[in-house]
Amino acid sequence: MQVELLEKIDFEEYENFINNNLQTIFYQSARHINFLEDLLDTTSNFFSIKENGQLKAVMPFFIKSSSHGKVINSLPFFGSYGGLVSENQHYGKKILEYFNEYVDDEDILSSIIISNPFFDNSIYDDCYNFNLKDEHLVQCITFELDEQFVNHKKIMSQFLKIKLMRIVF
Repeated sequence: MQVELLEKIDFEEYENFINNNLQTIFYQSARHINFLEDLLDTTSNFFSIKENGQLKAVMPFFIKSSSHGKVINSLPFFGSYGGLVSENQHYGKKILEYFNEYVDDEDILSSIIISNPFFDNSIYDDCYNFNLKDEHLVQCITFELDEQFVNHKKIMSQFLKIKLMRIVF
């Protein structure tokens, strides 16, 4: 098992992995990452782990260079939730260890992870070399589940994830 830095990822494989993980949200989708690539005129990168040819963990991120240095952000754009998507803490720990080394080796000015609120974020406290932690409340909206939502596959998929995670509104 080895962490790889990918400048290109098989988005079909990535999307299958994301859709089968109950702790992911839209911001981590291939569609949103492609939107960010177009909007920011840059390419996405990924730290990933495969085992027996199967994706086990991934962390998408973007790098922007300035006259002051390079900045890594997973995922940029007004606080999009990013960070790890991992089958378990072991794989996530490996990616964060590699991420820390990458930040040091590449002389990165700043690295930013706005973590997914539905992911077990204790791993960042244990494995991510940060010097500032800023916590915010999650924005939440409520609405009635009517026919327009029931017939929308992606929305119903998110509701199923929420139900399986036992999140109560």
